[in-house]
Amino acid sequence: MKGGGVGAETALPAALLRRGSILRHPVFSEHHSETAMLRYLRRLSDQDFALDRGMIPLGSCTMKLNATTEMEPIGLPGFANVHPFAPIETTPGYLSLIDELEEWLAR
Repeated sequence: MKGGGVGAETALPAALLRRGSILRHPVFSEHHSETAMLRYLRRLSDQDFALDRGMIPLGSCTMKLNATTEMEPIGLPGFANVHPFAPIETTPGYLSLIDELEEWLAR
């Protein structure tokens, strides 16, 4: 960075600095290069099941046969784009939805 190594925190106005706990998750500090981050993402993708790596387990037909109209709402931007590390107090709607779904499934 120009300016004799001035840190980003001093180059930004105080109002723009993040103060929340979201960036304290280890994933934000363990990968110090693009290569390290790509290796991390590759390890994650290797943990995922892929059709080219094995048999589909029994019971998977239900997932394949869900109607497109049933799956469409979960792809809407207001629903699908919540950050995985979003503070819980910023997602009350999701918590309500999960609680209600949990009750339905329990019945």
